[in-house]
Amino acid sequence: AYLAKPIPPALLQQAIVAALATRHMTEEHRRQKGLITKYTFTEREKKTSQILVADDSAINREIVIRMLTKLGYTTATAENGQEAVALAKENKFALILMDLQMPVMDGLTAIAAIRGMPHQNQTPIIALSAGVSDAEKQRCLHRGANAVLIKPINITDFSQEIKRLTQDFAINIIPENQCDSMAVSTGPYPDKALISLFINETTHRLNTLRDGLKTGNQRRVALEAHTLKSTSGHFQVHDLRNAAQKLEQLANLGQLADGPALLNTIEQAFATFRANAKNI
Repeated sequence: AYLAKPIPPALLQQAIVAALATRHMTEEHRRQKGLITKYTFTEREKKTSQILVADDSAINREIVIRMLTKLGYTTATAENGQEAVALAKENKFALILMDLQMPVMDGLTAIAAIRGMPHQNQTPIIALSAGVSDAEKQRCLHRGANAVLIKPINITDFSQEIKRLTQDFAINIIPENQCDSMAVSTGPYPDKALISLFINETTHRLNTLRDGLKTGNQRRVALEAHTLKSTSGHFQVHDLRNAAQKLEQLANLGQLADGPALLNTIEQAFATFRANAKNI
């Protein structure tokens, strides 16, 4: 076996057990098994464990899945907190990534429910949001989250948190200047598949947002604006993101008088994005 110092105690214990298991092997059999390193255990665990990704946005799920795939993990997905709770009841996950703003059941409620399951009470949970205050962050941690990350996710922070929470000793911390090779381009126009996904989802959300403004449904307006703020950040559509953020804030305050004007700004920014995306 070969381990580089400093050696985490859990990894040392695994290596000792694995090394002792080779005592009765022939030399040829040992060579076939290969050298025992820190990667021996983490790669084995990744093949048999899953990370649950809970987010109502298809584009957010896809981007996170790409990041996790690059890091060697397999994933299961949920589109709301209720689905996440149902999956958590039937499976043991290595890690759970939980969006906070979701329909049907929000992330905080889902986290509390999952923490009540004996087989998930030690499962690391990272809460994801397009923006939280210090008070909201503390509320997440009090409900049972181990960490809170802001979307769009910074890949360096993401890989660091996964390494810290899962004790994945083999995971590489990705420098920010290598983000492009990890998941998606940091520029405003990633690959065509992601562009198509973003356009389709945004078109649907804008329809729902219009209906919410017409009926005065403040909660629906706030939720759709929040998601648009999150997804547009991946593509650097700054005018859309800024208007969506303002609309979310006003909706949460019950003030929708400026909603139509902000919706118009969002629609114009989205139309510009679509026009530019056609040239890719």
